[in-house]
Amino acid sequence: MPLLKLIVFDDELALCELISEFAAEAEFEAVSATTVDAFLAHLRAVPADVVAIDLHVPGVHTDDVMRCIAESRPNAAVLLMTGAAEEAFANAERLGRRRGLRICGRLQKPFTLEEIIDLLKRLHGEIEHC
Repeated sequence: MPLLKLIVFDDELALCELISEFAAEAEFEAVSATTVDAFLAHLRAVPADVVAIDLHVPGVHTDDVMRCIAESRPNAAVLLMTGAAEEAFANAERLGRRRGLRICGRLQKPFTLEEIIDLLKRLHGEIEHC
């Protein structure tokens, strides 16, 4: 069975690389983007099953990111990541659902490798059985 596809969008390169590296443990093939242009290119080119987004990329509004996902990969599950308070998650979930997106999980920064691996494994199981 082919690996599921994951796009990681975060302005922190080290975090993108870390998530991408450990995504393989959960049977995902990951690509990452630290800029809006790279993220948009991946959305167009990669048939993503999951899109993981940082809610606080400088100069980028969450609603714009949700719109781009809805337009390019409306069936992808969306994983939210932030170091901000609960309110940031709630607002992003509301924006995503308004655009018809499936918000599938949250990662509160800083998170452990075990948390990301466990979440991706859970998502992999859910996506496989859809």
